[in-house]
Amino acid sequence: MTGDLLAEALLRTLGIGFSVALCSGFLAILFSWLLVRTDLPGARFFEKWLSVPYSLPAYLLALAWMVLGNPTVGLLKDFLPSDGITSLWGIIFVETSVAFVFPFLELTSGFRRLDPSLEEAARLSGATPLKAFLKVGLPLLFPALLSGMMLSFLYAISSFGVPALLGMPARKLVVTTLIYSQFRLGGSDGLKQGLLLSLGLLAVAVLALALLKSYDRYRTRRFGTPRLASGKSSRHSLVRLGRYRYGFALLPFTWITLTLVLPWGALALSTFAAGPGRYQLEGWSFSHLQELWRLPLLTESVINSLGLA
Repeated sequence: MTGDLLAEALLRTLGIGFSVALCSGFLAILFSWLLVRTDLPGARFFEKWLSVPYSLPAYLLALAWMVLGNPTVGLLKDFLPSDGITSLWGIIFVETSVAFVFPFLELTSGFRRLDPSLEEAARLSGATPLKAFLKVGLPLLFPALLSGMMLSFLYAISSFGVPALLGMPARKLVVTTLIYSQFRLGGSDGLKQGLLLSLGLLAVAVLALALLKSYDRYRTRRFGTPRLASGKSSRHSLVRLGRYRYGFALLPFTWITLTLVLPWGALALSTFAAGPGRYQLEGWSFSHLQELWRLPLLTESVINSLGLA
């Protein structure tokens, strides 16, 4: 393993981590504000389904997007760049579709616990709903947002399944896939280098958590603890979206479609298709499922998985 390969993998890992954290934070701010602070139609429905990716394995989502975004036989290959989903932006997108749930849950909970009279006082003083949110609500919930983004960052840099499925075909190694490649080499050198890389990744995670803890202590000393709602003051006055209500509802609807409906529908479709890229209705068959039941290790693997769970 050369120094250039290690530096490239480390920079790519950190770049993916920071990109996923920033994208997750932006989506969390947008969706949590819309669902909790406005009269968005279907808010409870959207909140439930936006949280679903939290309970689904990300590597299965990557497999599903391989059906959609494979550069040669993907269903959506004509709408994607030439390298399809097997690229850095593909890794960031798939990781974000799961990792954004961390800051999203933090902010939706924080918005409900935050004293609404603070934002209402700003609005009574002449601030627009958006300005009251940016100047009052968001700064008070910034620790929760930062905590959720840190979880997204740690999730992204420690992920293996998504970079392996979407990055390795394009020779885009990250630290976790580089660790895997070193262990696969075998021998004392491969084992030693894999262990050293693992310790390095652990050190990055510990440093990130230490920085977050230091910031929390500094903010608490300087600004105190954000004021939470209690008693009757906990009722929120919702921002009225007016005639734009259904237009704004398209935002979470589109995200749910991209992260749940399209990929899982494509994965289900590939189960019955004749083969990769052969999705015509006349070629559908249950033969693949019949072959699955004949796998010699299927029963053992299912029992082991359930037992471990």
